[in-house]
Amino acid sequence: MKTTELREVIACLPKGRTLYRYAKDDYAFRLLGRAAQSCATLEELRASPYGKLLEKPVVKDCMARGSSAQWFGPGFGAYREGQQTYRLSLDEWGGDGQQWSWRQTTRPGKSLVLQLNLTGRHHELMVGMLGDKEYDPFHFSCHPARKGRNATLAWARLDFDLETREALIEEIQTDRLRDVRALMRERPCKDCGRIHWHGYRLDARQVKRFWEEEMKHHEAIWSEAILMASLEFLFGEIGVEKVFYHTFELGCRLKGITETRPPKSLYTSLPKKFCFRETGEIPAFLRGSRFRRRELKKVAEDSRFFVMD
Repeated sequence: MKTTELREVIACLPKGRTLYRYAKDDYAFRLLGRAAQSCATLEELRASPYGKLLEKPVVKDCMARGSSAQWFGPGFGAYREGQQTYRLSLDEWGGDGQQWSWRQTTRPGKSLVLQLNLTGRHHELMVGMLGDKEYDPFHFSCHPARKGRNATLAWARLDFDLETREALIEEIQTDRLRDVRALMRERPCKDCGRIHWHGYRLDARQVKRFWEEEMKHHEAIWSEAILMASLEFLFGEIGVEKVFYHTFELGCRLKGITETRPPKSLYTSLPKKFCFRETGEIPAFLRGSRFRRRELKKVAEDSRFFVMD
């Protein structure tokens, strides 16, 4: 979208600290809660696209322990073990000029970025490991991520149109976990017992503590958390009625990704887990675009988007 439109939207959104709590498989409870609003009976919900979520063991367990009056309400599945607390923030990505294709957006213009940020504990453990309060080796300045006390764990790039009330999730990504995993693969020097990494001589015990006490808790949930936060933001704050999500092959073509491709599971198994369905439909705000026209013509032939409404 155009920069002026994006900034007008951001100006209208709530300001200040936004906490976001998430535990493994929370998406199932939240999607069922949303779907239940349009289903009069449990049988209707079971027959809906979200019915398969009722078969998840964590959902069955919560239903068995609670009364039917509590099912799918605001507290359904809340405060489960392993819940993590994040902070959400907004940013922008892209540009209105001609050099837009390298930014991996489907059309020229800006994307709204929803950032899933860590708490101060991450920063304290990282500083304890590095012995450096200023430099953050897990921050890549060319990506829409924050550094500092509330560094970005993951982000989602979002495009939407307020007239058609449709949105497209362009990507979800984490640099921080990827780079921390790379650090964990390093082995200590046999002579000094320290890990030599990016100019640092790190105490292997501090590195292990950083992983065990902080980062490993996010590894299994980061993609669920940022995707669920994006859906709740788009449906709840922006007010869209339909959310599209890239499939792997088409997404790479539309965004001009020809070399280093993203993890395939983020555009295959993840949206299927969230009950997105495949469609030959194209977001209305892309149909009239002269950009990526050749790729868009192939959607009905051999490619699809995912969609949720």
